[in-house]
Amino acid sequence: MCIDNPLDNRIAFKVKTTAPKRYVVRPSSGIAESHSRVNVQVIMQAQKDYPPNFQNCRDKFLIQVTSLAEGEMLDKDTFNKEARRDMQEHRLKVIIVSPAAPPSPVPEADESGTEGSSASHSVPAQCTHEALKLQLGRVKREQEELLEELVREETDKH
Repeated sequence: MCIDNPLDNRIAFKVKTTAPKRYVVRPSSGIAESHSRVNVQVIMQAQKDYPPNFQNCRDKFLIQVTSLAEGEMLDKDTFNKEARRDMQEHRLKVIIVSPAAPPSPVPEADESGTEGSSASHSVPAQCTHEALKLQLGRVKREQEELLEELVREETDKH
């Protein structure tokens, strides 16, 4: 995830989750300097078993962002809603895509088809289709963000 700061002043951000034992967020809070981007890594902890409600995941993330005055640093009141009237909150719902099928330990069929068949190890078409739709949506959003950034850069030059 990227925290993008297109503003002329610094911003503080904080990432919270409804399932803190399930995810590692690095950094979970920080400062994005003016006209910069901070990469935030979100890692799902290894799961012993996939929960029965895997498809109906209710995990969410809350991203809080507020502007900082010159020289201001993060402190205990930085994300206090009552102290910060300009704080913005963005909620993200987690969508878990089932993991890809592990590679087959059986050699793939050769041209004659005499060795093990890969058909029994394939990912169901519906899962693949849904995963591709999600990936396409992400790519389209990234493309839109890149186009917006390009337009901003061109506007700033003139």
